[in-house]
Amino acid sequence: MYRAAAAVPFDDPDRVTAGLRGQLRVMAAAAGADPDWSTLRVQGPVRRGAHRGTRLSEWTATVVVTGASPAVDDRWIDALGPAVPRRMAATAEMTSPLVDR
Repeated sequence: MYRAAAAVPFDDPDRVTAGLRGQLRVMAAAAGADPDWSTLRVQGPVRRGAHRGTRLSEWTATVVVTGASPAVDDRWIDALGPAVPRRMAATAEMTSPLVDR
């Protein structure tokens, strides 16, 4: 199952769903996986604080994928350096808005 998240300044479910589907599609393609769009679940909006005076809403989406294969062989990663955690629990705090520079 893949998960994508976005913090956006609007509450248009169709627009947000299209963006999250795009993120999930890229993630699945990178792993050689096929998303089962019938399992797509979108949750939100969850109101978070404001960024530069603009209120943000956080949305998440999950989809089940099949045929995923790792993009990089883990043996190569292990040979490059010390062990690092391969999985990190996703939390709402990990999503942040884009910042204009």
